[in-house]
Amino acid sequence: MPVFSPSEYLTSLTFFLILLISLQKVKLAFHEQYYYSIFIGVIFILLGGLASSLAQPQFNKYHLIHQSENRLSAIAEVIDAPNINTKVQIKLRLKSKIEYGVTEKLNGKIIAYFPSSESSAALDAGDIIHIKAKIYPTEINRNPYSFNFQRFYANQGIYHQGSIIDWQLIEQSNSFYRLLINQREKLLSILAQHLPSENEFAVGATLCLGSKQFLTDELKNEYSSTGAMHVLAVSGLHVGIVFSFIFLLLSTFKTRKSHWLGAKILFTLLCLWMYAFLTGGTASVLRAAVMFSFITVAIYLRWTTNIYNTLSAAAFCLLVNNPNLLFDVGFQLSFTAVAGIVYLQPKIYPWFSFDFKPVDYLWKLSSVGIAAQIATFPIGLYYFHHLPIYFIITGVFVVPFAYMILTTGIILFVLNYVSAFLATWVGYFLYFLIWTNNSLIHLVSEIPGQHIGDIFITSLGIGALYLILYVMDRYMKRGHGTSLLVVYLFFFSSIIYLTHDEDAGYFCIYHTRSEQLIDLAYNGDLVTLKSEAMSNDKANFAADNLRQFHGLSSELVSNNKIVAFKSIYLLGDLKIGVIDKPISLIKNIHLDCLVLSNNADVNIRDLQERVRFDQLVFDSSNSKESIGSWVAECEALEINCHDVNEEGAYYVTF
Repeated sequence: MPVFSPSEYLTSLTFFLILLISLQKVKLAFHEQYYYSIFIGVIFILLGGLASSLAQPQFNKYHLIHQSENRLSAIAEVIDAPNINTKVQIKLRLKSKIEYGVTEKLNGKIIAYFPSSESSAALDAGDIIHIKAKIYPTEINRNPYSFNFQRFYANQGIYHQGSIIDWQLIEQSNSFYRLLINQREKLLSILAQHLPSENEFAVGATLCLGSKQFLTDELKNEYSSTGAMHVLAVSGLHVGIVFSFIFLLLSTFKTRKSHWLGAKILFTLLCLWMYAFLTGGTASVLRAAVMFSFITVAIYLRWTTNIYNTLSAAAFCLLVNNPNLLFDVGFQLSFTAVAGIVYLQPKIYPWFSFDFKPVDYLWKLSSVGIAAQIATFPIGLYYFHHLPIYFIITGVFVVPFAYMILTTGIILFVLNYVSAFLATWVGYFLYFLIWTNNSLIHLVSEIPGQHIGDIFITSLGIGALYLILYVMDRYMKRGHGTSLLVVYLFFFSSIIYLTHDEDAGYFCIYHTRSEQLIDLAYNGDLVTLKSEAMSNDKANFAADNLRQFHGLSSELVSNNKIVAFKSIYLLGDLKIGVIDKPISLIKNIHLDCLVLSNNADVNIRDLQERVRFDQLVFDSSNSKESIGSWVAECEALEINCHDVNEEGAYYVTF
């Protein structure tokens, strides 16, 4: 999000432009001319800030945020394919609204939840629909350390979500996109024919076509815990493999005639973008397609280019189109990974030398994966709070296998239309490759201590980690690598230590949807109170990040540090009471916090006469009517209360 207002950016931009013009009149020595680059760089940063600031919805009078009604009748375009769960979730771009039969201009994007049906699940990007919906702002982060959906969607230009009451299809997407979707389904059926087992088909569909819906949770966990999840996300790695395959194929034509060069460039670009859209056209793969489009033109025309300039040009083009991409984790990881590969891979590759060319080539591919992991791990720590230990082990084989699987998949798709006999044998080989890769991932996942978890660092910590990596790189060249590595490990362990909470315990009454969820923690002991209907997955989603911050797990066995008696929980000197039925607490007891749950049939005045408490909390399991009545009583009696539904989770450390 923009740091300053448009007027502040414009003022700063004017100031630096005047400085740059003034600098032009001063004759600088050659070694001082880098000042020009600094000023130009600052000007571009300010231009980006200005563009980002102006793109904010408050400056667009037709944007949805200016809509006062929560009921909406509008014409909308489907942005991407549906995400199907208990409901069908689809991103929509609003085109106009309809009020009293009159069509008016309307801008903005929403996350729409459709009732589950075959027709809603069949919607695709580009479809135009008429919707009637109830809209509301995207949900804010109401639990400590939980995922911030509001900020995540705001970075995509989405500020509202909505429940679809009724809808109808007006116009299907253009034939070209439909053709790609149909072709994708045909290619998936080819893979299903040659990859009969569930896990092998799931990995093949993900690697070759970006179809991740077939991955099981168990398979995802194995790839994630071993640091190999990046190969299952179609991004720069996969587009790079397609590019290298096409480049190798076209390198057999040695001509330098201009029309052949033009044909090579057009064919390569066509294949790259066809692959990008065929795999779903996700943000990460489109970013990679833009980047490799620049690289394609530079290589074939033999321009003397700097890869960092090419990378910057690709980032610049993407950010001009959408400045908020800068805050997207996928954007950050993609460009950091490529920059890390360019910078680190040539330094890692000489670690080992192999005379046998195939082995040497496999090691070269492995060094690419290791370089990408090293470059991106500070960002991964910041967003995902854990560090895979065995990524170097999996890095040795997952990238070579990804390369072989994707290229073999391409060959299989081609041969399927040429020779069924050859396609069958290529299919056997593809199955063997995926099965071997999955088996190796499974073996590594069985090794104890797969990752260091519960690591929380600030954005300042990211900068510190990159700084120390840079210093290590510089000093290793001078022979100080061992001593510097010790310093780095000490510094890194200090970051982990400092980001853990050192308090003896905490209690948290979480914000959930109409259900009770309370954590009581003391000296490594954790007691969780939750509604019977609440699933463990839902509870863990709301609470796991906070538990990890305190070094706790929902699977801990109670060590009896927390004493419970008649709905009163003793956490050291703290007394927490929970009432979810008519009063059964001991009279005249003093509580630090009293929680009312499940619409407990209590009167606040009667409650105050029986029990003394410092803080009264109403959790999410209570109805609006019950809470409204209690709040009114609390205001009349001047009692301090906290409504979790309105104010978010109640969280206290001690």
